[in-house]
Amino acid sequence: MRRNIASGSDPASATISGIWRSTDSQPLTRAFVDSLLLGRIYANFHTQANGTGEIRGQLNLTTGIGFTARLDGAQENPPVSTTATGTGSFSMNADRTGLNYDITYIGLSGPLSAGGHFHTGARGTNGNVRRNIASGGDLASATISGVWQSTDAQPFTRAFADSLVLGKIYVNFHTTANGTGEIRGQVGFGADVNTAVKEKSGAIPAAFKLERNYPNPFNPSTTIKFELAKTTRVSLKIYNLLGELVATLIDNELKASGTHTTTFDAGSLTSGVYFYKLETDAGFAGTQKLLFMK
Repeated sequence: MRRNIASGSDPASATISGIWRSTDSQPLTRAFVDSLLLGRIYANFHTQANGTGEIRGQLNLTTGIGFTARLDGAQENPPVSTTATGTGSFSMNADRTGLNYDITYIGLSGPLSAGGHFHTGARGTNGNVRRNIASGGDLASATISGVWQSTDAQPFTRAFADSLVLGKIYVNFHTTANGTGEIRGQVGFGADVNTAVKEKSGAIPAAFKLERNYPNPFNPSTTIKFELAKTTRVSLKIYNLLGELVATLIDNELKASGTHTTTFDAGSLTSGVYFYKLETDAGFAGTQKLLFMK
């Protein structure tokens, strides 16, 4: 037993609400969170007639899980001296049969040699290749997007899903100069990551762009970044899965060209998937998904 949610002599029918926090006397620990995401937490109610439990239910995800990664040479084992960097954004579906990924890397010492891959292995350890995500000869800077599915020739298995939740999946890119890997990044929750390469200070972006929020998933606040190629009026709004407006961050305000950031605090909302939408008078509109997990 990990936490009490009802007491002896409570009614035979009831609704129970509450929050399990890390500061409770029976604390919600990181190990319990890992168990929850792995489907290893259940609720159980006991009666006099059934002392070991009359009804029981396993807690399962109803939405996907978001992850991020920051790639650099320092995470290689052994570390590599390089100015190359990269970032990644990942989302695993609720039934843990697929992983969406968007990975950007920039400034490698040359084209990829052995390519780029997902590996299994904890931070600081080396592990086997589990899926190819780039090929030998690919460019030294690129953005790669795709879906790792259970039906692939290199399938996304339940074991890999468990490894992902436990922080034991990493991304690695190989070059001729660094055959075992030039930049590497551990895939995890709320990693230290920017979701795009920053513009040079004072530079005007070449195009309008809405970035992914950071961190994602988040609790209770996250940062949203967008780029404007020219001065225009801007609206930035948050919607739930039903398309209902739940928050307005920017309401038809005139914004100068350049890079802008704003903070979204979801503390008053319920956990779940939301969408943020940027619209401008210049004709640009963009939408991204965010995951709030209390």
